[in-house]
Amino acid sequence: MFELREAGHSIVTSWVWRTTEQGERHRVGLYSLEVSQ
Repeated sequence: MFELREAGHSIVTSWVWRTTEQGERHRVGLYSLEVSQ
């Protein structure tokens, strides 16, 4: 992500909660590349 942002790309981070197979909850980041038209 760092390299893409340094290159000028727009990267959006969304934080979501996910549950593992063991039943533990973790907050993870989802990254999206925004493309202009």
